[in-house]
Parts: sequence; structure tokens; C-alpha cells
Amino acid sequence: MNILNNGLILKLYYKYIFRVRHYYKGRKALKYLLSIKKKNEVYVILTNAIGDDIYGMTYVKELRKHYKGELTVLCLKNRKSLVESYPDSYDRIVTFDKNTEQWKGITSIYMSRKLLPMAAKQGIFSILPFYYLPLDYSDGRNQLELIRDVLLKLPTDISIQYPDIKEAEITSIPDFRDKSDNIVVINPYSSSMDYVDMAMYKKIADYIQDKGYIVYTNVVGDQKVVKGTKPLRCSIDEFYSICNHIPLVISTRSGIIDWSISAKTNFVIFYFPFGRNQIFYPSISVFYERHTLKAWNTNNVVEFIYTNTDQSYCDFVDFVEKTNII
Repeated sequence: MNILNNGLILKLYYKYIFRVRHYYKGRKALKYLLSIKKKNEVYVILTNAIGDDIYGMTYVKELRKHYKGELTVLCLKNRKSLVESYPDSYDRIVTFDKNTEQWKGITSIYMSRKLLPMAAKQGIFSILPFYYLPLDYSDGRNQLELIRDVLLKLPTDISIQYPDIKEAEITSIPDFRDKSDNIVVINPYSSSMDYVDMAMYKKIADYIQDKGYIVYTNVVGDQKVVKGTKPLRCSIDEFYSICNHIPLVISTRSGIIDWSISAKTNFVIFYFPFGRNQIFYPSISVFYERHTLKAWNTNNVVEFIYTNTDQSYCDFVDFVEKTNII
């Protein structure tokens, strides 16, 4: 039996080890932050995940208005440019290295269900409601609504703020400008989804190529491309710019899609079943309810909950044939 796939053991671990460990680490970090925070200053703690950071920055401008104080964003060094894409939302940015004990302690604040409300009362906010709410919590609200209502306690009529992303030079695809209408990108990897059906993506890539399109796989590090496709290695800014010019992106649910959601392309998104990540969510349906891209109020996204290779492939083909999206 694989211990990581045993739901009971995962829940016991979360209840008795995960929570306690982060409570004591986070309590020390919270004490430190309170010792340096100005009286009327507001802190917003970001995370180690790009999608969650985008969720968090969405309401920072409104949070700043609501509390009428200086607002400081605490984030990783490699997230500074992301924060800067939300102009007029903050007063300063404090950055940290990911592997330092200081940052690990700060992130433990949002890992602890007990510490989150304590911190919020003192003007220190995080943006991860799935650590604050019960694992099986489901009331129909999506992640953005839970952040607004539960964590930040902001009015329900406030507007969503999208990142102000500048058009980047596209250098990762040769002759991109001449071929952009004939390119489709597959983004199969995600830190949220720990199972990916590459066989399904292979069938989808073959189908698209048979239609005459050039297919790229977005990869980082040692990730492997979908067989028969070309590798795409680019920054998140360049990825957004690519999405502004091509007809279709097919992706596993991933934070880079939240980043790119205002781009002009069409998105087809797959939600896969959990392995180790079931520690946070009891089912993929609850994860979908929380993280649906419908929260962004866009009409260029279609989402599928994965079933199996053949059925999910057929769902995709049926959608393409009915809509003539490519």
C-alpha cells in the first residue's frame, strides 16, 4: 500500500503533525513580524505558488483602501515582478529567499489554521483559505470569493484586479510572428495536479497536428515534452504574450493560466484526480469548485474534469468539432 495515497493516514498527518509543526514555527515568525510592523501598516503574505500569489494580489488594492494604511507585500524574490504588475496596490515590497528559515517561518503562518485569524486581527493577511477552512469545506464559493469574504473580509461588490502585464518579446519560438495563427501550446505540468495523463495529451497533440497545426509543450527544467511536439521554454511574461497571439492553449489546471487568463487565446483546461495533494482536498470536485477559472469572469475558458484517457480525449475532440475553435 502506498502511504501517500492513503487518505486516512494523510488526514491524521495533517491533523496531528502538519498543523502542530507549522503552528509553532509560524507563531515565532508572527511575533517577529509584529515587532517590526508599524501600527497602521498592513502586511500581505504571498506564497510559493504563482497561482496563489495571483489570487492574493487580486484584492490587495481594495485591501489597501479598506484599511487606509501603508501596505507591504512579503514575497519571494522571484515574485517581485509579479507584484509590480499590480500598480497602485502597495507601498513597498519585502522579498525573501525561498530556503531561508525566515521565509519558512513566515509561510507557516498561513499553514496554520489557528494563526491565520490571529494574524489578520493585527493587520497581517495571507491568501490561502484552504488552510483556514476545513478540508471538506464547500459552500459554492470559489477561491477568489473565499479570499475576499473569509480571509480579507472585504465588501462583496469590490472589483477583481487583473495584472498589468506588458507585452514581452517572443524569442522562444522561431519565426513566431509569421506562424502564430498556426501554433497550439500544451501545458501539461502543474504543482497543483500531481497526476497527469501524458497519453491523453499525446492523442490530443496528434489530433491537432493532423489539422495542420504546430504543437509546442511548455516545459521547465527536466520536464519532458509531449511526444512528437516541440519544447517551449519561456518566462511567464513571454508565455502571456504567446497566449495573446495563438488560437488555443490546452493545459492542466495551473497557476500560469491564472496569470494568462486575460490573454486573447482560448483555453481548454483539465482537472486531474489527486495523489498526495488529497491532504488538502477530499475530492477533485471540491478542488474544481474552489479553483474554477470561471471566477475570473472570462468567456475564453472551457474546463473538463478528467475521467480517463479515451473519454477525456473524446470530450476534447467533441468540443473542437462543435466550436471550430481551431
